[in-house]
Amino acid sequence: MNEKDICEKKCYGCTACACVCPCSAISMKEDEKGFLYPRVDNSLCIDCGLCKKTCSQKNEYSTVETSFIAKHKDEKIYLNSQSGGAFTALSDIILQSGGTVYGASLDGNFEPVHTRATCMEERDAMRGSKYVQSRMEDIYIKVGEDVKDKKVLFSGTPCQVGGLLKYLKVKGIGTKNLYTVDIICHGVPTVRLWRDLMAYYEKKEKSRIERVVFRDKNAGGVARPCHYFFVKKKRISDELHRKLFYSNLALRDSCFSCDYAQMGRISDFTIGDAWGVEDKNPEFYDKRGVSLLMFHTEKARTLKHQIEDAMWMESIDIENYKQGNMQHPSSPHRNVEEFWNDYHSKPFPFIIEKYARNNIFLNIRFILRRIRGAVK
Repeated sequence: MNEKDICEKKCYGCTACACVCPCSAISMKEDEKGFLYPRVDNSLCIDCGLCKKTCSQKNEYSTVETSFIAKHKDEKIYLNSQSGGAFTALSDIILQSGGTVYGASLDGNFEPVHTRATCMEERDAMRGSKYVQSRMEDIYIKVGEDVKDKKVLFSGTPCQVGGLLKYLKVKGIGTKNLYTVDIICHGVPTVRLWRDLMAYYEKKEKSRIERVVFRDKNAGGVARPCHYFFVKKKRISDELHRKLFYSNLALRDSCFSCDYAQMGRISDFTIGDAWGVEDKNPEFYDKRGVSLLMFHTEKARTLKHQIEDAMWMESIDIENYKQGNMQHPSSPHRNVEEFWNDYHSKPFPFIIEKYARNNIFLNIRFILRRIRGAVK
C-alpha cells in the first residue's frame, strides 16, 4: 500500500488509518512542515485495504437542533475555564458515571497530545485552548476498548471526531456509550512553528520555559489567543504566534478545504466561544467568557438536565452566533507559499521579523507583483 493510496482526497492527520491497521504497518511521521502524515512499512503491509476503507468512510452529519450560551455555576471552575466551562460540565457527567474522558493535554515539552482521564484531576489538564494540532497516537484504540463497557466522552477538532467515528465503524464497535464533542476550529497550525517559537524565547531569555498558558482570564478577561510563557517566574506575553495563527500562514493544507467547516456537525455536541454575546445578549455577558453550546443528537439532549444543573444556560438562535468556520474553511494567506519557502531556507528570527512583526512588507511586495502583472 502506498501512502497516497490511503487518503481518498486529503489527509487531516487523524491517525485512524494507523490505528485500524492489523499489522502495525502504518506510522504517523512529520513532514517538512511539521504535520503528521501516514507512512507505510511495505515489509509489514498485507494489502488488506482497511486503511483506505477507513479513510474513505462517509460520516453522517446532523443539524444543530438546540443552542445555548452558557456559564458554569461554580465560580472556581468558571475562572479556570477558557470560556464558560462547558467542557468541564460535560466531562463531569461522564466521570461521575464511572466513565472516561479523552481530550488534548500538554506533554512535558508543552506540545498537545490526546490523553485519557478517569478522574477530575487528570481531566483538568485537558481544559484550556491549545492552538496547535494535537497528536492522537493510539487514542482511538483506547476509546474503542473503553466504549464497550463504560461511558466515554471524546473531545477534539471535528476531523479528530470524524476519524474516531470512521475507525469505530470499520472495527464494528458500537457507539451507544460514546459522547462526542467537537470544538469550532479555525484550523490547526504546525507544531514546528510552536517548537521554534519556544526555542526563540528560551534563547532570548537564556532559560528554559517552565509553563505555558494559551489564554489567561487573569490578564483582563477573555481575548483572542495571546500566549504567556513563564521563565523564572517571569511572565512573557507573546503576540507572535497569535498573529501567525490568524494570518493562516502555518495551517495544515487540509484546513483550507475542510469538509467539517459547515453547519452540519458530526458530533453530539459542539462547543466554542460565544463571540458577540455583549451585543446579542448583554444581560448574559461576562468579560471572563461565555460558552457556545450546541446539541445535535437525541443522545446529547438526554444530558441536558444534568448540564443545566451545573451551568447557567440561555437558549439562542444559532444564526446569531454562527462563526466563519461553521460556514466555510479558512482561506490560505496569499503569501503562504513564500512563507514556507522562507521557513525552509531562512533562520527563524527572519521569519518572525518578516511575517509576525512586519506584515506591511508582505503587503507592499504583493501590491508590486500585482502592478507588474498588470503592466505585462
